[in-house]
Amino acid sequence: MTILKKLLTVAGATALLTACSTTPESYVKDWAKLQCQAYEKCSKASFLDDYDDVQECREEYEEYIEDAEWIDDCDFDEDEAKKCLEAVRDYRNSCDYDDLDYDDCAEVFTDCKGGGGPGSYSSYSSSYSSYYY
Repeated sequence: MTILKKLLTVAGATALLTACSTTPESYVKDWAKLQCQAYEKCSKASFLDDYDDVQECREEYEEYIEDAEWIDDCDFDEDEAKKCLEAVRDYRNSCDYDDLDYDDCAEVFTDCKGGGGPGSYSSYSSSYSSYYY
């Protein structure tokens, strides 16, 4: 019975770690969701000029990132992705511009072979920063 408990504990821990990992795909979806929630909460009038709802906003953000072919040729840094999501989450929760630093997101995709990378990603992020400023 002790061996069975140990196996179940290991299996549970493995499942938990797998569930908590951030992939490029989950990052894009989480980032888009947080960006749109922050935009809606912190700049409501501008948000309503651009979108009908958060879902429409999310779809546009996700489509832009997914269509960015350079991402396929980049290295993805899970730790940087988590820091970026936390920074956007902090801003969404506070609407305090001091919590919004796109440098926190500049190293999520690096060493891009196709010419994109942090500059391209930062440029995209910066183009949407006008929502917040």
